[in-house]
Amino acid sequence: SIAADGAWCCAERVSAPATCDTLTCPKGYFPRENRKALSCAGAACRESADKEMCCNQALSCNLNCYGQGASPVKLSGATGDGDVALNGLTIDQCRDKCIATDGCEGVVFGGGQCFGRRDIHTSKCQPADAHQTHIL
Repeated sequence: SIAADGAWCCAERVSAPATCDTLTCPKGYFPRENRKALSCAGAACRESADKEMCCNQALSCNLNCYGQGASPVKLSGATGDGDVALNGLTIDQCRDKCIATDGCEGVVFGGGQCFGRRDIHTSKCQPADAHQTHIL
């Protein structure tokens, strides 16, 4: 159960409590999909414990995952059909767009372009210095 598994994180309460719903994950970490279920049944948690419980660390590598390496996901705000990019974003904004898009599991980022991805198979991706794949 959540209470039994997560009781350790609820032991120390703070004056401005964080739960998985309110915690902002630190740089390089992203919200777990099931974070509402892991919020210690709504109890306040220490931020350090909450981070481990509510956030996943992203994997990034110098690969360009397209074609057989990954399937495209149209990120919210992208226009057009097929494998379309969002332009002018930072890597953090790019990741946030993926997190906010159903079915998005990662991004390819490079040259100011952000592409959403799912079904990522790194063994089928191309080595690239100009692009990075971030699996969330």
